Amino acid sequence: VGFSLLALGVVALQIVLDKGQEDDWLASHFINSLIAIAVVCLGGLIVWEWRQKQPIVDVRLFKSVNFSGACLTMFLAGAVMFSSTVLMPEFLQMLMGYTAENAGVIVSVGAALVLVTMPIVGLLTSKAPAKYMIAFGWLLSAGGLYISTKLLSLNISFGGAAVIMLLQFAPVAFIFIPAITASYIGVPLDKSNSVAGLTNFMRNIGMSFGAAGVQTILARRQQFHLSRLADHLSPGDPGLA
Repeated sequence: VGFSLLALGVVALQIVLDKGQEDDWLASHFINSLIAIAVVCLGGLIVWEWRQKQPIVDVRLFKSVNFSGACLTMFLAGAVMFSSTVLMPEFLQMLMGYTAENAGVIVSVGAALVLVTMPIVGLLTSKAPAKYMIAFGWLLSAGGLYISTKLLSLNISFGGAAVIMLLQFAPVAFIFIPAITASYIGVPLDKSNSVAGLTNFMRNIGMSFGAAGVQTILARRQQFHLSRLADHLSPGDPGLA
């Protein structure tokens, strides 16, 4: 029962996030039906698993403040960081004329930075409280995204785009590593697999929410600006020819 509720709920939620913008969200009966399925199944999953002695998903872990805070952090970090990562290759390919390979090289520059910073942050977490590391990571993320908006333009060079990705990937280790570490505090050792599974699940769901959110915002703003442009054109305008 628990596995069925989990599978149906997550599949329905994922389809909503993937197809929501395409089907105009709540204007679609299909999307509304899937939202209802996701709410009922995931809500039923919590109730069912809470009463089981050996649950597939140990929802009782959320009684721990450290674990709940870590899961929320992973969700938000996945949403914020993945959404910006999704937009950059799209910008480079659609507006700058980059190939998928070149756009991927730029994204991989940021990923390489994560490989370098993760061991360093891993050592720092043993010397500084996780909450301070996470707070620093969020400040770094806010600063990096702000600077990115100032650097981003249609005149940006290959190196400039790589710098933006470095700014956006720099906070990843400072948020994820301490959050994962904090999620295990106060949790019995035999629950380690459940902790790892739930934190990764929250991160992945956050990434799906982030991607769906930015795609919706992008589509809505495109519609807005096209409408504004159309207001300044007339049937006899030479620009329509």
